[in-house]
Amino acid sequence: MIGTSAPPKWVTALGTGVTVTGPGQVAPGHGSPGAALTGLLAAMSSKDPATVCDYISVESAARCEAQTGQVPRNRLPYGVSFKIGYVAVSGTRALAGFTGKICAPGATPECETNTSPAAIFSAGDTFAALWTQTVAPNSSSTSSYTLVPCVEARGKWYVGPG
Repeated sequence: MIGTSAPPKWVTALGTGVTVTGPGQVAPGHGSPGAALTGLLAAMSSKDPATVCDYISVESAARCEAQTGQVPRNRLPYGVSFKIGYVAVSGTRALAGFTGKICAPGATPECETNTSPAAIFSAGDTFAALWTQTVAPNSSSTSSYTLVPCVEARGKWYVGPG
């Protein structure tokens, strides 16, 4: 849960049973949604498609490997100066925010920057509504900041809607 200070007002709007952790540096891994997102962003920045797919949800991993194998390394998306923002967890699903810059070579605009660790969360929507908005087909645009869906499978966290 969020440190010792009072949680932001928008936390209660997420609904009962939702746990929120505050912003900070998180090591890459599969122990939390933030760790999975950190691993994915670090892998993207290293431009190593093999490690990118290690952090993608099991159901999407095969598609990830097929897609990244066809993209030249200099065209892969990457992150710059990113930190994990707020992360909301409801059961085996999570929504993770981040600050920093994400770039997709060839996209317009090529880079998007977010400086608010509470971006999108602070609108006061429920977790269910935010999840639906985040995983909707039109929400995967590279031209605007979005929360990142994460799922837990077999005790490990991955990026993707599952």
